[in-house]
Amino acid sequence: MPAVSRRVFTFAALPVLAAATLVLSGGVLPAQDSPAAPPTHTVARSGLKLSLSREARLESAVRHRLRVDTEAFGGSLDVTEVALRGGAVKKGDLILRFDPGKIDREIESATIALANAQRGHEFAQQEMSILSEGNAVRVERATAAKTAAEHAFEIFDKYEGTKMVRSSELRVQQQEFSLADQKEELAQLEKMYGGTNLASETKEIVLERSKRSIRMAEEWLQFSRQDLTVMREFTYPDRKQQVERDLRWASIELEHTLLNVKMAEANKRAQVEQSAVALRDARERVEKLQRDRERFDLKAPVDGVMTAVTLQPGDSIGARQVLAEIVDPARLQATFHAQPEDLRVLTLGTRVRVTLPAYPEVSLEGEVTDIATVGQPSGGGTVFPVTVKVSGSHPLARVGLHCSVAAERMVADALTIPARSVLTKNGKSTCHVLVNGKPEPREIVLGARQDDMVQVVSGLRDGDKVLLEAPKE
Repeated sequence: MPAVSRRVFTFAALPVLAAATLVLSGGVLPAQDSPAAPPTHTVARSGLKLSLSREARLESAVRHRLRVDTEAFGGSLDVTEVALRGGAVKKGDLILRFDPGKIDREIESATIALANAQRGHEFAQQEMSILSEGNAVRVERATAAKTAAEHAFEIFDKYEGTKMVRSSELRVQQQEFSLADQKEELAQLEKMYGGTNLASETKEIVLERSKRSIRMAEEWLQFSRQDLTVMREFTYPDRKQQVERDLRWASIELEHTLLNVKMAEANKRAQVEQSAVALRDARERVEKLQRDRERFDLKAPVDGVMTAVTLQPGDSIGARQVLAEIVDPARLQATFHAQPEDLRVLTLGTRVRVTLPAYPEVSLEGEVTDIATVGQPSGGGTVFPVTVKVSGSHPLARVGLHCSVAAERMVADALTIPARSVLTKNGKSTCHVLVNGKPEPREIVLGARQDDMVQVVSGLRDGDKVLLEAPKE
């Protein structure tokens, strides 16, 4: 066991002894290699030049579709003559001529309809005048009836009503006084005849007449009292109610008459307006058909170059059908579809360079005149139609050629980092920044990109050191 221990000690101690010997002898230990620092990019503000190049197509900025733009005629047009087949044309040159037979018949029918509409409008106006006069009479009658009812009510309320009751009361009172007088006279007669020697027959006759008059007066008084009761309880209330009803009915009748007059005149006025519209439409149709008739000789609307016309005499076409196009080859524009990122470079008025791949020596200036505000779907993405007005001209620059549109834009004072420093996952972008010598992930928001550099909108500051590649985990 001791021998084994000595051997182990001897082999384990050899490196230590060697190092100690080297130090004691004045030697130096060789330095071990430290890990190399990761490559970084220092963030700083600078200008970022954005550029784009897109394939486009040259077109004429002035394009007129050749067609018969009828306003009212909707039938087919029969070709009778083809004057020009294509090529250069001057404004006013006859190109096609069509058979006017169908439209002439429509003009004749429309003229008859116009005359009928004119008569219908005149009749409606006459009916309106008659209705207005009749309504004025109705209103006058209803107003007079209400006025009469108001007068009757006022007379009854102030005079007749009181008179009806009071006259009955006076009649009863008069008969009561008369009866009292007759009874007093009878008493006087009885007193007077009681002390006389007149014959009993004469005495009885006088007294009987007086008594008979009293009995009749009492009956008449009873009737008058009944009449007074009837007057108070029935005749007077009924008469009062009647004049009140007459006034209310006359008021309602006048109100209804005014409303009916208003409604009738409104309806008739609407009929007059409708007849006026029908007359206007009929007149406009005749005028439009007459203008359409003039278009049956189809002429060039402008100077330019016309595409081929393939129609033959005897062919039929529909109204407003495009037959050819007339273009101005001297006024060119380029059209293309811009990608969403292109809109960082392109705005209205952006100056561009237009080149022709077929003729590399041709280069023209251009200006963006239109950018669609609504994109179009394209291959799972979205594109925006762009129009560029081409300045100047060149004999080789012709309608229909493919071309390239190039543009540049400088983004000043932009924070940029190499694109390879950015990691994008789940729609979020990050990079690694050295902090105290250690890499830390930092979420950033990106902006424009050009070649291998990308703009950082937020998340970094001047002087930050960004790792060119993410550290290995």
